[in-house]
Amino acid sequence: MLSISIAAVASNLIGSLFFYGFARWTTRPVLWFAVAALAAATADSMVTILRPPHPDFGKLANPLHYIVAMTAVILLPAFAPSRSKLPPPIPETARRPPPPPLPKNST
Repeated sequence: MLSISIAAVASNLIGSLFFYGFARWTTRPVLWFAVAALAAATADSMVTILRPPHPDFGKLANPLHYIVAMTAVILLPAFAPSRSKLPPPIPETARRPPPPPLPKNST
């Protein structure tokens, strides 16, 4: 049981870094964080289904993946600093320079 608790805490700590990144780089961090958390839970569940370490391990582990993901989706945005305390999202134009102009045909 301790290893499951450590895995849940570690995944939430890593998830908080992702949430900060989404808050820094997007205007809708909660939406993107929810998508990423549910995708990670689904990927972990698929690994457990395809390669279970013990028989019937998936009966316990698969629901826990989604419980941990939904807990993170609910609690991390609630405890994160408000949008005014975070640095503003970096606009798309500031992330990469505009492409060079196309050459004009001389013909």
